[in-house]
Amino acid sequence: DVKRSLKFYTDVFDLKQVVLPYLSKNGDVGSLIAGDVIINLVRGEPKVQNSLDGQAFFNVSEIKYTIKSLQEKRIPYRVSFACHDANSATDGSLIEAYVTDPDGYPIAVGNYAEAERTQSAGAAAATGDANSREAEEKPIPREYQPASADPKILRNFSRRRKFEGDVCYQFTRNELKNILRQAGNDAPKAMLLMNQRRERDAERRAAKKKSEDTEASGDVSSPSSIELLCCGGCC
Repeated sequence: DVKRSLKFYTDVFDLKQVVLPYLSKNGDVGSLIAGDVIINLVRGEPKVQNSLDGQAFFNVSEIKYTIKSLQEKRIPYRVSFACHDANSATDGSLIEAYVTDPDGYPIAVGNYAEAERTQSAGAAAATGDANSREAEEKPIPREYQPASADPKILRNFSRRRKFEGDVCYQFTRNELKNILRQAGNDAPKAMLLMNQRRERDAERRAAKKKSEDTEASGDVSSPSSIELLCCGGCC
């Protein structure tokens, strides 16, 4: 449906429709302009074989506002950060949002040019210290989080809750929803966040049990008594 696709690209990405006289005028082809590139949408059976077939990449200067626009228009998306410290999202690190058009073709929108400049500028200042320690996965900033969890991923995660030993085991459906949103609907990142939450919970339980065992055994150190000895000369 060329008309439907044209509306999607003009409404969501603010691309401009152009009329090319040398192309069919019977509605079989719709043309859009993106910067200095012409995009032709041709009527036919979509052939999306995998997640990379026909993938388009759009560079934007203000990725934050692009994601806000997706949220306002209720367009489902997935977001990823190239940096581990997602809270440093304003430092020029690569941020990408992934959506699909009405025919299922994947589209990636990112601050590619800005990230490349930042990476080039910071390459000389990089140190081995950052690479020597494993960074903790963090939720993406709230303003970038999707309004809702991806229903397909949520459904798969929910099915796994009953299997003991699975990363999703015993998480409630609402907890899975929140974690998916915090991960930008990125399944691998969501599983990392779940693992980290399990590890923190296990550490808290271990510390609590140790404290309870110490109290139960009566091995609680009492304050040391201080013996005052008079020297006989000052008092």
